[in-house]
Amino acid sequence: MQTTEVTLERAVKILVSWSWRMMVLMLPVMIITGVLMFFIMPTPEPGATPEEIQKNMPLGRLFIMWFLMISGGVLAHAVSIQWLMKVRWSDFHLVAVASSKSSKE
Repeated sequence: MQTTEVTLERAVKILVSWSWRMMVLMLPVMIITGVLMFFIMPTPEPGATPEEIQKNMPLGRLFIMWFLMISGGVLAHAVSIQWLMKVRWSDFHLVAVASSKSSKE
């Protein structure tokens, strides 16, 4: 296998390719969590003070939503990297190579 240098042009190609894949994969995560947050968050009464609103916050459900958002983001990142690794540009493609243990002791 022949290796090649990641030039600035190639780095930009990789970045743009990864970025749009991330946006496509994060869109469903954002829509789903946004809709769920709409139903979880209490609607404040008109004239309620910030302290009153804070008392009515469902912290347990908010923690679960935070966990779902983080998990969805991590999963979307992993899938976008897998998707990116399958792309072949005109002059290069990305591969994962197992590192070999060197015996420099």
